[in-house]
Amino acid sequence: MQNINHQKHLIIGSTESNASTRLIPFLLKLNDDFPNMNLELITNTTKETIKNVLNYKVDIAFISGEPKNDELIILNKIDENIVLVEPKNRPATNTFLSFKNGCAYNEYGQSYLKNILNEDYKHLEFGNYETILGCVKAGMGKSILPLSIIEKLNYKNDLKLTKIPKSIINIPTYLVCRKDYIPRIKDYLENFKF
Repeated sequence: MQNINHQKHLIIGSTESNASTRLIPFLLKLNDDFPNMNLELITNTTKETIKNVLNYKVDIAFISGEPKNDELIILNKIDENIVLVEPKNRPATNTFLSFKNGCAYNEYGQSYLKNILNEDYKHLEFGNYETILGCVKAGMGKSILPLSIIEKLNYKNDLKLTKIPKSIINIPTYLVCRKDYIPRIKDYLENFKF
């Protein structure tokens, strides 16, 4: 295990959704502020990213939804606006399109459709958000995603978006680390403005 006190190398874990929306400006700023620190990025689902933190495979991680593990501490929090995504000019089929299993939006979305909208649906999983949004636009189904992904991928004007109140679905992005493996730049990460 590397000695984190010297912080010569920072391994960052992230969900695909966060990597596609806000990670590039974060990495650029981190690289500018710490020019001698090597950076590494590993992306996966929230479930796998949490496992990577717990198994010391990453130093810090961006995950979707509040961490439920006592071994993790929260360094920063980013609020997300979650929306129901449907085709703009046609009715959506009863098909839920989501990112692969282990994604927090997948789990919350299935629960929302079943318990709040009381809908039975077919479920299709994909490996990237561009495919999900393209399929929704084509009328293949509906999805539940953060507005930040839809805006980043330029689909906002092509889809019908219905904001879901935070009282129903609240899935902030959290920057976390292990309690026993705190990065030397902890204060920097806690004060970073996303």
